[in-house]
Amino acid sequence: MKAFFALVLFSIVSSTSISEAKVKRVSEFDGNAYSLQYLLKTGDVIQFVKGDVITLKVETNGDLLETTQSSPSLVTVKQEFFLREDQGNILLSFDGINFKPIQDVLKGNISAGASGSTGVATGINFLMSMYLK
Repeated sequence: MKAFFALVLFSIVSSTSISEAKVKRVSEFDGNAYSLQYLLKTGDVIQFVKGDVITLKVETNGDLLETTQSSPSLVTVKQEFFLREDQGNILLSFDGINFKPIQDVLKGNISAGASGSTGVATGINFLMSMYLK
């Protein structure tokens, strides 16, 4: 009987903590730069709505390269999805309820190349491709 009450209490606490998570639409952030890791660490669910246009900003730092001027790119959300964090893992959902580890849902790659003229590289190009499994 004690085990039954413990299970019921655990269920109530679990459902309460899940319902307390707020859904925040990524397009409604105030324009400040936030890392995805920071947004997910808040415990909230981040919603990406089909048709929203959001900025993607890529920066570099380290011993070999560093960003001196960053220009954001505009990207369009093609399908609604949600992200949240759980114990250091990024989880993805298409309905905001059923979340799976992102690596179980998406496949893709990141490639890099150089651009320039007369045999001298003057730029580095990055391409990120993501597809549903």
